[in-house]
Amino acid sequence: MLDLDSIAMYLGYGTLVGSMGVLATHLAYKTYPEETTNVLIKAVAKCNTAYDEVVTVYNNNITPIIGAYRRGWDLIFDSHVPSHRIFLFKEGKNVISFPAVEDAHAAEVSDDMYDMAIYTFNDEYPVTTIRKDFLSQLNDNFKISTCRFLNVTLHIGDDCYSLNLAKPSMFYVAGNIILDAVFIDWIAKERLGLKGVPADYKVTIIDENINQHTLVNGDAVRITEEGYELLEDENKSNNEAEKIEEVENTEVVEDKPELKEEKTSSWFSWGSKSKTS
Repeated sequence: MLDLDSIAMYLGYGTLVGSMGVLATHLAYKTYPEETTNVLIKAVAKCNTAYDEVVTVYNNNITPIIGAYRRGWDLIFDSHVPSHRIFLFKEGKNVISFPAVEDAHAAEVSDDMYDMAIYTFNDEYPVTTIRKDFLSQLNDNFKISTCRFLNVTLHIGDDCYSLNLAKPSMFYVAGNIILDAVFIDWIAKERLGLKGVPADYKVTIIDENINQHTLVNGDAVRITEEGYELLEDENKSNNEAEKIEEVENTEVVEDKPELKEEKTSSWFSWGSKSKTS
């Protein structure tokens, strides 16, 4: 490795030789202008010819190698698979995904294969995220809500977890049903790193008007354009009614054949507790 003194010496010699060359050329041009001009022209022509030859060799031999290397790199690290935006979850885990809504609707997916559908609409931050119970409900027609909660907290025993519904996924979209048991199970596994949530979890929300509500298993929130609605699962109410009926009625009821109905959302509003921000 060269020291500073050696580097300085070589720079000095280089400068000296360069200066002498310029001075010699100047003197030669003054003494023999025509001959010197011809020599310079031939030298420049030789340099151009040499440059063209180097470029030709490079293009014929080096460029194909670099191109092949780049194509191989792309094949290894770029799968060229389009980004998926539709995700179907079962018990908090992604089971199926699709690039677009049209692909999802065209696929034959039964409702019992998943329990929640998520549509990540864009690549911006935060990502506008649409949540539905069924794949058939997903579409591009939506509106961003003006509703924002001041605080959302998940309570599991003595532990509390703050839930951000605005970042990185923005769930304040009109029509979104959130904070139900399926949603809570998913967000606990996906965002909080938990293995799941017990059946007796609770969620407390505080809205912009400082109204506080407590949700339990079987409750949910539907986001509207300017606020929200508190929801209750019909199955929860039916189960409670059945328990009361079992206590009051001891008669044996003859089983009736069930009628097959189209699967629809099981949420209904608590009309007395509907809120607008």
